[in-house]
Amino acid sequence: MAFAAGVCNCKGGVFRLNSGKTRASLFGIVALYLLHLAYELFESRVDPNTTMTPFARIMFIALFVIASVCLIVYAVRVWRRSGQDEEEQKQSEQDEQNMK
Repeated sequence: MAFAAGVCNCKGGVFRLNSGKTRASLFGIVALYLLHLAYELFESRVDPNTTMTPFARIMFIALFVIASVCLIVYAVRVWRRSGQDEEEQKQSEQDEQNMK
């Protein structure tokens, strides 16, 4: 597997690292990680050995949840837009081949 200029030649084809669907998937992974952090903060709320105040804990939980929801919404928009772009590109390639 060789990485060169954002392209990975893998078995079965080319995997483009700058693809919209790849970007959307990475945003989704980051959003899931932020939700995991919020859940861990929520679960450790009764830990007596923490130095974090309850107010700060609530604020960070809210921040992580809001950020993850925004990332999920953005990832869905990027995913849909990349699908539309691929369809338009395929259509234009078919039109060019039909004109030849």
